[in-house]
Amino acid sequence: MKFHCFPLLFILTISFFLLMPYLCEAQGITLITKEKETEKLWSEIKGSVGDQHKLEVGSRIDSLIIDMLSCRESFSYSFSSLKYLGKIYSTDSLLRVYSWNIPLSDGTNRYFGYIQKKESPSSENIQFIHLVDVENLPLNQDSIYTPGAWYGALYYSVIAKNCKNMTSYTVLGFDLNNYFSSKKLIDVITFTEEGLIFGSPVFMDDERSTRRKIYEFSSQVTMMLRYDHKFEKIILDHLSPSKTEYEGRFQFYGPDFSYDGFEYRDCMWYKVEDIDLKAIQ
Repeated sequence: MKFHCFPLLFILTISFFLLMPYLCEAQGITLITKEKETEKLWSEIKGSVGDQHKLEVGSRIDSLIIDMLSCRESFSYSFSSLKYLGKIYSTDSLLRVYSWNIPLSDGTNRYFGYIQKKESPSSENIQFIHLVDVENLPLNQDSIYTPGAWYGALYYSVIAKNCKNMTSYTVLGFDLNNYFSSKKLIDVITFTEEGLIFGSPVFMDDERSTRRKIYEFSSQVTMMLRYDHKFEKIILDHLSPSKTEYEGRFQFYGPDFSYDGFEYRDCMWYKVEDIDLKAIQ
């Protein structure tokens, strides 16, 4: 009997692994099932008041999303019921960026992020990258960050730019920061031989280049930061303190009804001051 059991076990094992790709390719049911499970867990977070419980549930959501995004079919899947999951395509449709957050009792947030990269429009090969939000990692304009040491943000726009036969992706993001101030940022994602990195010295402002732009302002106001596809410029509110004595205290900063921007040329983003918003609307 033992002689006959081993071949049967071997056949069942081989059959399971042969079916694995098809289970992933025929992900309609699996993705829907995991999506519904994720949606329920988000409802659990929304009804929770304890940080520890929120983070525990968040970890389960993170694992479910990793499972879903590890399948190449997810690149074109809508995830329409996951309203708390930001999901955006780059302007060349080869990159998809996902992000979400858990608000904590001290006014800070824990962020979760994921990136999928398609090699070409016709390619079926999709690279998946998990972003790990490192607690208390400082966000500054000159550092390089990696997927394993990510500052954390919610991304809402991805702009593909070609330079010297290489494509980089400029992202616009939002950091809720704390009770007093929020931040918006412009960053660049680059794929190198070593892997994905955040930050590239392509932002030229006042004759000095930086790896990213960060704007901090009062949490009581909103700041416009968007990419204008028609004019191919990043447009943003100019920020100023509400009173001159608040200079440098960003919890008192807000839009002053003037506008700046950045335009891309010669592989760099150059600052443009005093944009006439009416002229480009």
